[in-house]
Formats: sequence, structure tokens, C-alpha cells
Amino acid sequence: GPLSSHAQDSRPFKVRQPATGMLFYAKSHYMQNTEAIKNPYIIGAFFQIYWSQFEKENGVYDWSLLDNAMKPWTDAGKKVVLRIFWSANGAWPDPINKTPTPKWVWDEGAKFCFDEPTQTEIPLMWDAIYKKYAFRVIDELEKRYDSNENVLLFDITPGGETSPYRFSMNRAGSGLQARFQAMEASDGTKYS
Repeated sequence: GPLSSHAQDSRPFKVRQPATGMLFYAKSHYMQNTEAIKNPYIIGAFFQIYWSQFEKENGVYDWSLLDNAMKPWTDAGKKVVLRIFWSANGAWPDPINKTPTPKWVWDEGAKFCFDEPTQTEIPLMWDAIYKKYAFRVIDELEKRYDSNENVLLFDITPGGETSPYRFSMNRAGSGLQARFQAMEASDGTKYS
């Protein structure tokens, strides 16, 4: 299927059809915009949702935001891509960007770096507690959507602006990258 919770998974990757085409980027308030469904050159929608939007309580999943956004597209014979954000740039207009990881993950002991200028919680993705719940949510996404042929693929991403491999906010002199790399995870490990 399009999603695998483990990098070493040996299951064959199944290419879904159509394998190419243009997608409507339906993030934030654009999730309800269905005008592009009428465009014959658009094969589907690319939905962006934050982990904190569908697992507000530990182990309790509310898929309604995704299901409701997908329905008009799949009813029209279009496909969808599900982009799940773990971390984001709190400077974006939508307030959910500041808290993309559910609060209960921090209550369980996972650690994050707080970016003061944007008031954003940026998870330490190597944190063992964080990974435990992040991998679990990937498994839950797979259970829920992997058999749905209308789902072309899953994009599980930390968000480019605040991921450990690209700190574009650091260009503004915020020192985010240095603070992030100096933080200790719940088990005392640091970024490497």
C-alpha cells in the first residue's frame, strides 16, 4: 500500500492510478473548496491536516475532517492525497500551525523545542516517546485509509520550515536550529 509504518517494511509498493496528474492543494480553509473538482485536468485534492486535529485525546481518532473533505472529491471520481503534518511553521496564518502535535503527547513526556518568535511547538522527532505515538498514528492511518483506492498516497511530513534538515526560519537569525539541536529528548539524547 501507499503507507508503511516502518522504513524496513518489505511489502511491495503498489502504484495507484492515475500515477500522474495535477492536484488541488487543499490546505487550511481550502479543504472545503470544491471548485477544482469541475476542472478535468485536476485528478484530485492534496489535503493537509495536522495530527492534533484528528487525535485530540490519546488513542481517540476523529477522522471526520478528512472524511468530509474527501467525500465530494471521491464522489466525483477524483483521487486524494493525505498530507499529515507533525510540525509546522507557526508564522503561517492558521493558528493550528503553532500546535501541530497533540498536547497529550507532551503530557506523556515527549519533548519539544518552543520557538518563542512564532509561539510554535516543534517536536524532537528522535524522542522515544514521541516516536512511539507518531508510529502508532501512522499505523492507524494505514488501518483507516490504505484499502481506499481513492487515496493515492500519504505524505507524512514534519513541515519543511521546521524540520531538522531545513530551518528556513533560522535565516532570520532566530537561533531555532541551534536551540533545537541542543535540546534533550525524554531519554536525554540530543539531535545527531
